[in-house]
Amino acid sequence: TCDDMPQPAQVVVQVSDQQGNANQCMVLVTAQDKVAPTIACPPDITIACDQDAEDLFVTGFPDIADNCNAFASIHFENLQNTVNGCGEGLIMRQFTVVDGAGLLSSCMQAIHIQDPDPFTGNDITWPLHYETHDCVSAASLHPDSLPAGFDRPTWPVQTCGLIAFNYEDQLFEIAAPACFKIVRTWTVIDWCAYDGTGAGMWQYQQEIKVFDAIAPQITCPKDSVIALGDDCTATFSLAMAEADDCSPTISLSANSALGSGTGPFSDVPAGDYLVTWTATDGCGNSSSCVQLVQVRDLKKPSPLCVNGLVVELSDTAMQVTTPAADFNLYSSDNCTPDAALRFSFSENTADTLRTWDCDSLGARLVTIWVTDEAGNQDFCVTWIEVQDNMNVCPNPLVAQVTGTLA
Repeated sequence: TCDDMPQPAQVVVQVSDQQGNANQCMVLVTAQDKVAPTIACPPDITIACDQDAEDLFVTGFPDIADNCNAFASIHFENLQNTVNGCGEGLIMRQFTVVDGAGLLSSCMQAIHIQDPDPFTGNDITWPLHYETHDCVSAASLHPDSLPAGFDRPTWPVQTCGLIAFNYEDQLFEIAAPACFKIVRTWTVIDWCAYDGTGAGMWQYQQEIKVFDAIAPQITCPKDSVIALGDDCTATFSLAMAEADDCSPTISLSANSALGSGTGPFSDVPAGDYLVTWTATDGCGNSSSCVQLVQVRDLKKPSPLCVNGLVVELSDTAMQVTTPAADFNLYSSDNCTPDAALRFSFSENTADTLRTWDCDSLGARLVTIWVTDEAGNQDFCVTWIEVQDNMNVCPNPLVAQVTGTLA
């Protein structure tokens, strides 16, 4: 019996004939187990990907039997394992039982691992549309800066899926009545289901709007004076105004008698020009400022005096009056006609006459100032000689003194 194993047993064999004669012999008998154990694998099973396939309480135990109930070992080995990163696949498990005699038997179990509740678009809670009246920039509207519920998509914890997400922003700088708008396209992918054609991928567009009722802050360029050229006109461009606002794009415009925009403006005559600058943001808010541009003749006239002037005292009045213009030869200006130039004996343009008398006899230097219509001045130096050819001036008194000096 199984109890006699594995030690040899001494057996007495007796042989008797019909006459009652008998004889005996003794032999050693060793009992051996030649019957392999039996094993019945648990049935093939399908489990969820969040269950432990290595736990036999989940996948099942084999049924084993042996004639001697002497088991040396029982073990299993996964001969095939195609479970992927998503936790789904097939395990082919081989169970092996070995009895005390070293006899063994095996069986095979198939374990199918599946996701019983695959991830779908219905599992996604998309972020809500977001509006703000704060002065913010597009860069400050990153998902990490938005309140919960407006920041990013969410979903229940997935044991089996490989869920990833990304987003792409499209900025609309003109989006009335908002100052600007961001259309944020969210993409969620379950890499366990994505097939490259669209299945396993979901998209959603979130709108983020920024409203603003505050007008831009505008700063006009400094008032400027532009000099006329030799042709008595000016060609110039305006410097740009500066504006600051929440809106990423601010429209700046300039309007004046010069025209629209910043130029260049050509053949501009002298005068005062008021330039109205207007800054408008994406919400339609606007503010303005005014810049004064003065186009002026800043070039001095070119004086050219006669090379001296000789005058004669009147024989009746014993004096002579000369206008400053009498000293002009070919004075000129870039803008003022020659006939409109003013001549004076000093910077005071009213100082236009000089009267010479007997005390003025002889030659002396005079300074002649030339003034154009813009008030620019320059001068030339010449001379005048006052003569008394008619001897109208009294002779100077001459006294003769005689005597002796002590």
